[in-house]
Amino acid sequence: MSDSKREQKSPWAKTPITNLLRYRASSVYFARVGVAGKLIRQSLKTHVFSVAKIRLPDFTQEQRKAAEVGTLSACGKMSFGDARRIYEERLKNNQRLKAAAEEYRMRTIEDLGKTWPGLNATDVRKSSERECLEWAAKYAEKYSPTVYNNTVGTLRHVLEIGVRAGARYGNPANAIPKLKVRQKVHARGRSAAAGVHRVVNEGNGCYVLCLLPHATALIALSSVHAYGAKTRTR
Repeated sequence: MSDSKREQKSPWAKTPITNLLRYRASSVYFARVGVAGKLIRQSLKTHVFSVAKIRLPDFTQEQRKAAEVGTLSACGKMSFGDARRIYEERLKNNQRLKAAAEEYRMRTIEDLGKTWPGLNATDVRKSSERECLEWAAKYAEKYSPTVYNNTVGTLRHVLEIGVRAGARYGNPANAIPKLKVRQKVHARGRSAAAGVHRVVNEGNGCYVLCLLPHATALIALSSVHAYGAKTRTR
């Protein structure tokens, strides 16, 4: 029997997209993905090809995430470093995340390792609320509220991977309070409002046009520059 005749008898119709099939009887599109040696076939819950094409990458990514977590949890142990590597991989594979935002999150991960000695080798089951609060108190003394809040957020995300994997119950980082962020505008001999002329759009981001003591500067309006405002003098 020729391949074309076999395909006609099959309940599944191929599409131009790899791993995307259409079930002939219902015209519903399905994903067929091989992950960790297993073939997974699941409905994408749409009859529209363009919608199915958009949903397929998200489905594939979710299945790979589950496989990563499942492999580690099957070993009976997950360190913070294991969870961190999964988190980093997810950041890299997140097509919707801008490069600057990814870089910023990576910097918060580095900060966690630098300011919490031995964290990466710690079993996620042994991370306690008390340890999280003690680290947070020390971190808050050295960094701004914005940096603090974002780094705490990263800690929560990484530990949540352990929770979802079944390696522990509850996320101890949820006990860490957020700090209130207050805007600080440095002005010499003038009001804060007087120093800000207008918001301008430079094509790659919005900036506040400010008057500084010795120059006019464009200060980036973006949370990803919380480590220090990006400025361009004119």
